[in-house]
Amino acid sequence: MVDRFFLPQDAEPRRGTVTLDADESEHATRTRRLQAGAAVELLDGNGCVAHGVIVRASRSACVVEINNVVQLHRDQPITHLAVSVPRGPRMDHLVDACAQLGVATIAPVIFERSVSAREDVSPARFDRWNRIAREAAKQSGEPFTVRLEEIVTFERFLQSTANGRRMLLHPEPDAPKLASALPPPSESLQIVVGPEGGLAPGEFGRASASDLCIVQLGRGLLRIEMAAVAACAIARLR
Repeated sequence: MVDRFFLPQDAEPRRGTVTLDADESEHATRTRRLQAGAAVELLDGNGCVAHGVIVRASRSACVVEINNVVQLHRDQPITHLAVSVPRGPRMDHLVDACAQLGVATIAPVIFERSVSAREDVSPARFDRWNRIAREAAKQSGEPFTVRLEEIVTFERFLQSTANGRRMLLHPEPDAPKLASALPPPSESLQIVVGPEGGLAPGEFGRASASDLCIVQLGRGLLRIEMAAVAACAIARLR
C-alpha cells in the first residue's frame, strides 16, 4: 500500500517538486522510515490526488517530485451528519470512523439533553478532530476530508438550510427503519443523531413538525457514536 501525506496548505497540486510541512515530513521519514525513491500519494482533502516520488528525505523538509495529478469528484451518495457531541474520546472515534466512511460534513449540535455543552466543544477539540479526520483520510485513501461545521443549537439547526433530505434517528416503535427509508443515491442525505437521553418532548414535537423524517435503526439503544457510524455505513450502501 502506498503511503499518503497531505500537501501543504499553500501548495499548488501540479507537476514539479513540493516540500512537505514539518509534521508530514517527520511522519514520512521518522514514523514510516521512507527514503529517497519511495513512491507516495499526496492529498489536498478536496479530491486532488498527486502521485510522486520522494527525492530528498528530511525530517524537517521532505521533498517530493510530483509526476501525475488527478482531480476526483465526490462519489454519490453524499452523506452529512449532525450529531450530539458525546464526552471524552468517544467523539474522536466517531470522527475517525465517519471520515473513513467518506461522510462529507459533521455538524455538532447542542440538544437540551446533550452531555457536552457549547463551552465543552472548544477550539482545541475542533483542532483535534480535524487532525483525526486528516489521519483517517490518509489511512483509508479517502480523497475528500470530512468538514467539521460550526456548533449550533438544535433550534438553529432546524432553521438552517438542509444538506439534502434530513433523517432523525429516534427509537420510535412505529418509525420506519433507516435502511428502508433512504432516498436514492442521487439525493444527498443528512443523518441526525440526538443525545442518548433522547430528545426532550418539545424538541421531538418541533422535529416532527419540521422537514425531518423520523427513522430508527431497530431494536436496542445504541451509544451516540455507534448509532452515527452504523447509520452512515448503511447510508453509504445506497
